[in-house]
Amino acid sequence: MKRIFSIILLLTIAISISTTAYAASSKTYILDDLGMSIDIPSEYVVFTRNISDNDPNLSIYGLNKDDISELMESGNIFLNAWDDVVNFEIIVTMIDSPISDFNLMSDTMLNTLASSFKTEYANSGVTVEKYEIYQHDQAKFIKIYINQPNGTDKAYGLQYYTVYDNKAINVTMHSYSGKIDSEKESILKSIVSTVHFDKSPMLPETVAETNSFVYKDKETGCEFTVPANWSQESLSQDREFLDVKFTSNKDQGLSILYGSSDIWAEMSSSERKGLSRSDVNGSMFSSEEWAEIMGVDQSKVSTVSYGGKEYYKYVLTSTSSTYGINIDVTMTCLMRIENGYAYTFQFSGDSKNAYHKDFESLVGSVKYPAVENTSSPDIFGEFSMINILISLLITIAIYSVPIIIYRYGIVKKPVEKARAKKITIIYGIIAFIVMSALIFVINGSGAAGGAILLWSWVNYKVLTGGRDQIVSDTAVEKTQAVTLKADSTQDTVEPERVIAVSSVPEAPPKSPKELFEAGVVYCHKCGTKLNTNAQFCHKCGTKVLR
Repeated sequence: MKRIFSIILLLTIAISISTTAYAASSKTYILDDLGMSIDIPSEYVVFTRNISDNDPNLSIYGLNKDDISELMESGNIFLNAWDDVVNFEIIVTMIDSPISDFNLMSDTMLNTLASSFKTEYANSGVTVEKYEIYQHDQAKFIKIYINQPNGTDKAYGLQYYTVYDNKAINVTMHSYSGKIDSEKESILKSIVSTVHFDKSPMLPETVAETNSFVYKDKETGCEFTVPANWSQESLSQDREFLDVKFTSNKDQGLSILYGSSDIWAEMSSSERKGLSRSDVNGSMFSSEEWAEIMGVDQSKVSTVSYGGKEYYKYVLTSTSSTYGINIDVTMTCLMRIENGYAYTFQFSGDSKNAYHKDFESLVGSVKYPAVENTSSPDIFGEFSMINILISLLITIAIYSVPIIIYRYGIVKKPVEKARAKKITIIYGIIAFIVMSALIFVINGSGAAGGAILLWSWVNYKVLTGGRDQIVSDTAVEKTQAVTLKADSTQDTVEPERVIAVSSVPEAPPKSPKELFEAGVVYCHKCGTKLNTNAQFCHKCGTKVLR
């Protein structure tokens, strides 16, 4: 893989400068091994691999054929030229390449490839200052500005790099008189423009034109027009904040990403307090907070407007590693918050990209859904009488209604204190768990611990308090009479007989003591016949009076 991205760093030639200059006629140099020709200005000294033994420049500059040939062979050099005062030299190199042709690669892919040069060159002590794409009549070149240490100073260079017919070709200028200024840059560009390849250029397959179309976000209702020659593709993996990807049919590797997130739905009830969905918009955040949300420095965040809508913008260049090669990826990001939704648009490039205008067209066509003014349904958020009443009813329903039903609907009498304590503690724990879960769902917080103590005390009083079912002494005695009659006859007392007996006036009822002395013991509350030595009623638990 490294051979794909490696560039031969060119060697400089140690030259002994003579006071005599040589001027040759203008000439086109044919480099058969490269399958190309190149024109060099007449005032330059030029050497190729076809060096003549009697080339006058050898003696003028104190060189010999063998040294020049060896240097060219080891450095993959096929042409070496310099101006008459040696302010700079121009070197043409070539090595075989596994890449077939830059013509088959989009500008986006070439820029991605060029970003890897920073690491490759740095490993050889060369710094890449910047790079850009240059379109030649037959080939695509990557134009690279470089510098490297030269004693206590720096040596500067400008390189045109292409791959044509599986050959990696460089035309490089090394400056020996300071930086590559506009004059030197113009000279090298005019030389590169004369390059002619023997073979016709390879061209990418023609892609059918596609029409623009409208994309609609089903969840938010947001919609926009995707420009012509862009296609919708599935994301390679699920993303939390990205929904869809659009790729260019004209520039392979170029993409536009769109995503949305429902901020309102993610807010807790306490965060929504006093707000409606429409209140959640970009004005809620400062530029510092926007920068924090985007994860970038505040100085990189700016505001732009498209289609009458304002967006926060930042351009981020990050470095990722692929097959051990570091590649720079530039992304332009826009973000807007409206009606409780966060919208983001991303473009894989910056404003210099030829297709950035398509990105601007897409964002400018966005139509956001109508603003909703629905307030939060938080029943505990506002202290109105209705909310307080609802809150109280829910609290009573959870904490006490089951206890009240148990006391007055099931047992229908006071519960012993020991049993009441157990019931209160167990139900208190259950009620606290249920109430905490309910409040968390509604309000985003738990139930208050003090509330369970209050309602546990109330529940205990409900269980142990109140009045029993009253059974009068007269009714007890009448029941006793019927029971005695039934016991003496060993027969069932008919309902009519019970009524008759109950309606007959009798002597004043006997006291519990008199009944006890007579050898008969009945519960003074429920009238149940008891054993003589019973201390408590086996039916209702009441203590027996002696």
